[in-house]
Amino acid sequence: PQEALDISSYQHIDFVFMDINLQSSIDGIRCSKLLNEIQDMAIIYMTAFDDSETINKATDTNIYGYLVKPFSKQEIEVTLNIAIKRFFQTKQIDKKIKQPLTLPNGYGFCLDTQTLCLDKKPIHLTKKEKEVLCFLALSINKDVSYESLKINIWIDKEVSSSTVRDTILRIRKKAPTLTIDNIVSVGYCLRNV
Repeated sequence: PQEALDISSYQHIDFVFMDINLQSSIDGIRCSKLLNEIQDMAIIYMTAFDDSETINKATDTNIYGYLVKPFSKQEIEVTLNIAIKRFFQTKQIDKKIKQPLTLPNGYGFCLDTQTLCLDKKPIHLTKKEKEVLCFLALSINKDVSYESLKINIWIDKEVSSSTVRDTILRIRKKAPTLTIDNIVSVGYCLRNV
């Protein structure tokens, strides 16, 4: 395990095949957690342990596959192909979330930090305003209903459509030229065109 930790501190690694039962003071699950503190890597476990306790512990790590011994070459190939596809899809999603969304009139919105900027200067928004704007940004150029906003933003709370309207109104006051269209009797649409 120490050698793997040392190598990961200076060499980029995307995937690790990890045995859970290591001849060491730490097991493969603990080693995987330590590796992911150094850099983000996909873990594929190879083990003789298929009990639910071990599997539950493994799922607390960056797990992309779980092979129970004995396994075939085909099982390795299938598991690795699925892991590769999932890993790089996740990377693409992370990249999109971290990349600011360019909006008209000098606005930008970063989904990762839920920060609205005008000419690269942040605009102070409340938590609910950020959540509403983020939800609209995830559906850019698409109509978002009042119901959808209520269910996804105010999750377990009964709120009226006027609460949604008030939140949008506050966002509009802080960002008057931001293009949030009111879709009559439906909801809202954040536009970037």
